[in-house]
Order: sequence, then C-alpha cells, then structure tokens
Amino acid sequence: MKIDIERLQEELVETKSNLALVNRLSLANGDFIWEVRNFNACLSDARCNLRDSMYSEAFSTGNPGYKLCVRVNLDGVDDRSRNYLSVYVHLMQGEYDNAMKWPFNRRIKISVLDRNPVRGERRNITDILSPQPNITALQRPKEWKSPQGYGFAKFVSISRLSSRYYLAGDILAIRIRVLS
Repeated sequence: MKIDIERLQEELVETKSNLALVNRLSLANGDFIWEVRNFNACLSDARCNLRDSMYSEAFSTGNPGYKLCVRVNLDGVDDRSRNYLSVYVHLMQGEYDNAMKWPFNRRIKISVLDRNPVRGERRNITDILSPQPNITALQRPKEWKSPQGYGFAKFVSISRLSSRYYLAGDILAIRIRVLS
C-alpha cells in the first residue's frame, strides 16, 4: 500500500510537470523568453569544450502552429565566431505539421534582453531573421528536431554581453518573437 502511494505521488508530480509544459507550449503564441541561468559557469564549460551548445524547451507559434526551440553556442560555433554568442532557431516536429505551410516562411525577431531596472534605459540587442525557402533548416523536420538551425553565428560578442544588464544575476535572457 505504501509503495502504491509513493508511486502515485511520483506520477502526480510528473503529470503536473507535463501539464505545465503543455500550457507553456500552447500559450507561447510565437513569443518566448528563455533564460540561460549560471551563464558564466556555462560559458566556462563551453570554453573548456565540455558543452558546445544548449537548447531551450520547445515553444509554439500558436494553436495550430509551428513547434520550435532555440539553440545557443556560448563561445561561437567555430574559430571565426569564437568569443561570440551564436543563436539559432530549430524547427521541431509538431502535432499540426500536416496543416502548416512548408517551408517555414515567418520572420523571427531575436533579442538579448537588457534587464536594466530603469525601464527607459534598456537597450536590447536585436536582429531579425528573414526566411529563405531554399534553406534546409526551414523545411519540414524529418526528425523530432531539425539537426540544422537557422540563425546567427555572431549574434553578439561576449564582451558586449558583459556590459549593461545583459547578464544581471548571471542570467542571459533571450526573447524570440515569430512575426507574420
């Protein structure tokens, strides 16, 4: 009896976690903020080749919509982008893929958020990805997550991130907005 109660409690915790994820997915509507916590430790790991990339949880552009995630390489993707934050968006298989138009053709606004406590002094670092239909990364994913992302190898230098409030509390906040 005691084992059954413990098992049921574990299943309840897992179900609540899954429900929270489903709610985040369905409410994202193409506007998603991802926080990379312990940024400096993660950057140190990247520079020591312990971890080359990090992925966000999945989010959706709507219901129905495309399913995506974000990848960052904290120390670039190659020698030319070393000392830069690389940011890529990956398409993922989703339940509405049959109803969606392919290739993915929406513009994506990527921002590193300046979390200055004085709202009027915030200076986000922003760039926009424009779709190009011949890009493999924008085709319908054949795997659970497209292995190729679409983004910027040199989104922002690590030295610039260290200025202002981009790493307040050792947290890097990245906002993704899927535009029409």
